[in-house]
Amino acid sequence: MSITQKARPLSELMKQVMLDIAAGRGGYHGCNGRSEYGGRNGTLTGLAQRGLIDHRYELTAAGHEWIAKDEAKKRRPEADWSQAPEGTTHVMRSPGSDRVAWIKIDGPREAFWRFPGAKNWRPSTDCPSSLLRNPSVEARPTETQAG
Repeated sequence: MSITQKARPLSELMKQVMLDIAAGRGGYHGCNGRSEYGGRNGTLTGLAQRGLIDHRYELTAAGHEWIAKDEAKKRRPEADWSQAPEGTTHVMRSPGSDRVAWIKIDGPREAFWRFPGAKNWRPSTDCPSSLLRNPSVEARPTETQAG
């Protein structure tokens, strides 16, 4: 690939194949195309051309780097409840974020959020029911841990 050409982004199939290779399932998992062989071959060839796998369909250094970045995107920040502001009822731990957002739900119509270190609660643009449907939002643990 020349310096002036931009690499096309990985397709969803290429991403899945990368994850499959990293998990030890092999590069042929889930590939299809005009013919099953053609889809597999085209997908693996594209990954090899990008330098993510070698001729043995194993991850290269660039492939391992791509996997590490993908895993970092999926990681969620830890919530230290001892640092939660007074009144916190929930926390939002979004994948790929480097910090949590504390949430205070005050009745069926009012919700507030606050980042660690901030001094004031801010009104949420989402209603409490919408926030509670978000998979990244977790309720405050009810059990207290003995120190």
